[in-house]
Amino acid sequence: MSLEVWVGLVEVRQLPGTDHEITLSGKGTLTWVTCWASDATSFENKVSEVMAGYGLFIVDTEKVMPFAKAEEEGIVTDELLEQFEDTSKNEQFCIYGTFYNYMSDH
Repeated sequence: MSLEVWVGLVEVRQLPGTDHEITLSGKGTLTWVTCWASDATSFENKVSEVMAGYGLFIVDTEKVMPFAKAEEEGIVTDELLEQFEDTSKNEQFCIYGTFYNYMSDH
């Protein structure tokens, strides 16, 4: 399968411990992520690896799809378009957007 830029809404939480690259201010966060992938599984695997490097783990993913489909569905914001442009420069890139923190389980 060929690689292309995929996008998804990712819910992450802090891994146990205190030595984290990113410390969340709430219970968890939602963020849009763009990365190169061949399918939803490879997207989730790559995002999981990247988030673990920051001391985070994936709780859930939604709206995981090729970026072109996200454009067709009208869910691409200016921030997401900028992420896509940056991600497109290098197949190793996996870029997350603004963290939308939440304080309790929903």
